[in-house]
Parts: sequence; C-alpha cells; structure tokens
Amino acid sequence: DFDRRLLLVRQGKGKKDRYTILSVIVLGLIKEYLKVRMRKGSVYLFDTPTGHITSATVEKIVENAVRSVGLVKISLLTLCGTRLRRII
Repeated sequence: DFDRRLLLVRQGKGKKDRYTILSVIVLGLIKEYLKVRMRKGSVYLFDTPTGHITSATVEKIVENAVRSVGLVKISLLTLCGTRLRRII
C-alpha cells in the first residue's frame, strides 16, 4: 500500500499476516525495483520462478551484504530486532 507506506508480509512469524511501515527512501527503492524486475505481475515483491524466496535465501542475502560492507557478523534476527528503517 504505497499511499499509506505499508508492506504486507504474508505468513510471517507464527504463520500470521502483518503490515510493516516503510520509510520514504525504502518506498522509493521498491518502486524503482518494481519498474525493472523481470517477473511482472507477481504477487510477491521478491520472487523466484517457483514462487516466493525462502528465509534461507534472505539470510544468505543479508550475510553477503553484511560481509560486503565490512561489518561484524550480524544475524537476520539481530537486524529484525533493530530499527534499521530509521537508518535507511
């Protein structure tokens, strides 16, 4: 929901659907990504040919990003527990 700056996370922790608030910067990045992504019309923001990406894929992406900027090892759980939206 771009108007309210909300992202719906389906079947998250506890198999529940939840909304998360998006910063203006992240919202802009998502809009740019949606313009260029390969699979148009998917119900998933980040998808694969067989559906959505897995949590293992997300963990690997975060691990590679943390390593590329030279940070100490940070887990996905640590990142979820922080307010990175304010930083981004």
